[in-house]
Amino acid sequence: PNCKIEFLDIDNIHEMRSSLQRLHVACSGAFSSSGTSSFLLEVDRSGWLKHMQLLLLGSRRIAALVAGTGLSALIHCSDGWDRTSQLCALAQIMLDPYFRTMRGFAVLIEKDWLSFGHKFSDRHGHTAECEDAGERSPIFIQFLDAVFQCVQQHAGAFEFNEALLLFLAQEVHACRFGTFLGNCERDRKMHALSRKTPSVWSEVFHSAPRYTNASFAPEPGVLLPEFSPASVSLWSNYHCSRLSPERVSAFEVSFFEKNKQHL
Repeated sequence: PNCKIEFLDIDNIHEMRSSLQRLHVACSGAFSSSGTSSFLLEVDRSGWLKHMQLLLLGSRRIAALVAGTGLSALIHCSDGWDRTSQLCALAQIMLDPYFRTMRGFAVLIEKDWLSFGHKFSDRHGHTAECEDAGERSPIFIQFLDAVFQCVQQHAGAFEFNEALLLFLAQEVHACRFGTFLGNCERDRKMHALSRKTPSVWSEVFHSAPRYTNASFAPEPGVLLPEFSPASVSLWSNYHCSRLSPERVSAFEVSFFEKNKQHL
């Protein structure tokens, strides 16, 4: 009787997979012959930035509820290891400055993604046993993209920089480290991955200066990022790494003009 159920309208893994595919088609240069307008239209049609807005909005809602009222929040998606991990991890970044440090961010991923049972191998198709294309989805990439949005808006509040997010986004696919292999802790223990493979965090902390934000100025307390259309930008260094800066900039200006009435 003292509980309230809220649906955050975040789409499932299948829509996120399709959305990212549409975005990467737009960012691949396939529309270069038709000019910038076609590129802008296709990025908008992909729906990716709209999904980012809803993810940030939901996480912010959770953080504001916990910080503002002291109430507890129970978060659960249909399975419990996709949108749940996204929302829990993002809300903790907003609530606790520790998770905005490099070590805290590593702890957060180990805790709310790896130990929690996010199916990295299935979602990224790491092995021959993960052949079901319907199980693949960029849920972890979407989380990194959402963290990028937070870093863009509150750069000084984070000890790490965009380079760390790009590195993790690359390594979750590259399989050079055992950290992101397997679907759960049981898989990683069964294959003795901690003994047979290096940890991604060993590389991160060995190369810490590369991933450290030189402008880091810790902000105590709660950090609530904006989620309006003008506040959510295309993560061009990841999604459009082969696209010219001019076209990315043109998209950002157009997206702001189109959505400024919603600010």
